[in-house]
Amino acid sequence: MEFGKLIASIEKDVRGMAEKYYEELLKSDKMENYAKLERELVITREENVFINMLNWLSTGRSDDNAEKFFENIGSERFREGFPLAEINFALHIDKQVVWGYIIARKETDLFKSNEEFQNTAILLSNYFDLGNFYMTRGYMNSLYDALENTGKFKREELQSLVKKGAFDEDFDMSEIIWYHI
Repeated sequence: MEFGKLIASIEKDVRGMAEKYYEELLKSDKMENYAKLERELVITREENVFINMLNWLSTGRSDDNAEKFFENIGSERFREGFPLAEINFALHIDKQVVWGYIIARKETDLFKSNEEFQNTAILLSNYFDLGNFYMTRGYMNSLYDALENTGKFKREELQSLVKKGAFDEDFDMSEIIWYHI
């Protein structure tokens, strides 16, 4: 599938989309930590999300790039003290902004057919769903590290409190009980 028109269109308005994101987060009662950040910082961060999305589309939709990008965001937001639910909702707003942008231009020449529009919808939904997964994984891995580094918990206590599952980066056969079957 060719995304040239869509990519070119969004590239021209990345800043406007990031500004729209900022407007939407200010309206939400679920985004109190993001709302405390400087406007320009939020906009720059969101421009990076949209640019990453465009790169993902233009380079064959590689999960590797999305994985690194979103895991870094999750880890960084953990260190900044953001609640996990808030960073997940932030990505939800990103998705709404992208779809608002596309829907507003649907009648233009961005898509050759309804089928192309539907396929794009599926792919972009996958991007944001993967983003949420990888962002959560980055966040949770940073949480695990922080808990372990406190020295306040024994390994067995951590295992009983925090279920790792698919969030582990490295598969350790001795911890097979943590994985869902």
